[in-house]
Amino acid sequence: MTPITVQAPRAPHAEQAPYVVPAPDTAPYVAPAPDPAPHVAPAPDPAPRRDALLAGLVAGEADQRRDAARALAAWPEAAPALARRLPEEPDAAVREALLASLARIGDAGAAVALLPLLRGDDAALRRAALATLELMPDAAAPQLAALLADPDPGVRLFAVGLLRELRHAQRLPWLLQVLALEPLPAVVAAAVDVLAAVGGPEHVPALREARDRLGEDLFVWFGVDIAIERLQPS
Repeated sequence: MTPITVQAPRAPHAEQAPYVVPAPDTAPYVAPAPDPAPHVAPAPDPAPRRDALLAGLVAGEADQRRDAARALAAWPEAAPALARRLPEEPDAAVREALLASLARIGDAGAAVALLPLLRGDDAALRRAALATLELMPDAAAPQLAALLADPDPGVRLFAVGLLRELRHAQRLPWLLQVLALEPLPAVVAAAVDVLAAVGGPEHVPALREARDRLGEDLFVWFGVDIAIERLQPS
């Protein structure tokens, strides 16, 4: 008798649920809040440091005064104090530091502070002040122009004298302006003398015009003749 094989019934095929792609997150990106700014201490007030340096200009040893003079270049408002100290300072190195700081400041305040030194009795200090002004031509120009137009003829005469020593790009135009416009013969004569030293043959016509304008003044007349001989030798 042939054996009968009975197969177990198959389990029905289980249907798999379809894969669903998740919807993208549509919420807007929100950046995290930044960390709060760290606390920054306020900058220290520089005034006490400046005041201590100003006091140091007149106290202590020469090297301390020199260091104070150098440091004060960072404070333009210190220019008057630096200039005032120059006639009183006995040490040459400290003087150099004072002048160097004035040159580094180099603004109109520094130029104004130097001008009184040009009237002093110390010839070396006058030359040093002039040399320092030459380092700040833009700041010095308005001061010299104002002196040449000052109502006081003594100030105008002083300003013309400065032009002999002060090497400035405007020196010759200033002198020619004096020749053409200055009403006082003594100031014109001073300008003629300076132009004879720093001018050239091209300035002879301006000299002749000044002589014609003030021809009644013999001092100007002879001064112009001497200047022309120097500038235009035969």
